[in-house]
Amino acid sequence: MHCVSQNYRDKVIHEALNPVLDVFKPVPHADYLKAKELILKLDEDYGYEADLHLKLLNLSYKHNDLDFFKAQLSQLVERHGFTIAYMTGQESYDDAILKGDLAAWFKPMYIKNHAIWLEKNFEKQLDLKKLNDARLRDQVISSFGVKIHEKIKDTLVYRQITDIQNEMLFNVVTDVYKISRKYDLFPNGKNFGLVQQDFSLTMQRNFMMKSNLERTWILFEPYLRKGYLKHDLDYGFFKKYDIYSYAVTGYQKYGLATVGDLPAYFTDEREQLKEIPVQNAFFADKTKREMGW
Repeated sequence: MHCVSQNYRDKVIHEALNPVLDVFKPVPHADYLKAKELILKLDEDYGYEADLHLKLLNLSYKHNDLDFFKAQLSQLVERHGFTIAYMTGQESYDDAILKGDLAAWFKPMYIKNHAIWLEKNFEKQLDLKKLNDARLRDQVISSFGVKIHEKIKDTLVYRQITDIQNEMLFNVVTDVYKISRKYDLFPNGKNFGLVQQDFSLTMQRNFMMKSNLERTWILFEPYLRKGYLKHDLDYGFFKKYDIYSYAVTGYQKYGLATVGDLPAYFTDEREQLKEIPVQNAFFADKTKREMGW
């Protein structure tokens, strides 16, 4: 393994890759090739980046890089548990592999490689289902809450419903926590198996709730820290925690968030603040040294 700063990995993922991989607008071919090159370099330095390759599949198919697409999808099925049942239906390649030009290749590959994955990871199947279901549960709870809040005029009832909704959202991440505790890790494609229905927004939604922020962080911080130090995770959750910690307390904990990272509704703060204050500079500096930030 090359001796590369962990901060390099965070910078590549958040500054170079996410703006390309997490957008729905067309991506120029040169940008696709650059993203592909960067991910392959991360593979070399930190181990196979399964979650990044899952995102890259959409672009590989769109840019007709079919040999690479086939090689990566085959690897994701065999070694990281890519499963048809957990596809979102929004993949650029879903029709092609299920009933289109790639179906004749995909079906025998999937049957063979998925069997290899199941043989080695059979005991994880129920837990992977729970992880993939977390996003759906979050969406149902949030959508239901919006509908109810539109009808409620009484302030006290509104608050009571909000409290119930927040508790239900916390229950979703509590189930994720049980899996983290069971396997002693924060589960993702690199260390456990692909979670194709990404539940990171569920984590973020709990950060956004004043009643849920700290208790969510207390549950997951040890596993996030361990995963980060093993190169299984980037610093995204730490940064999001800092952003929403500022929203609740007026301070950030780790010193990772800048004023520009604040959500759009922080208009006044964006105009007035030069930087987001840190609650304990000694703790933040100590953690940055430990984590390589």
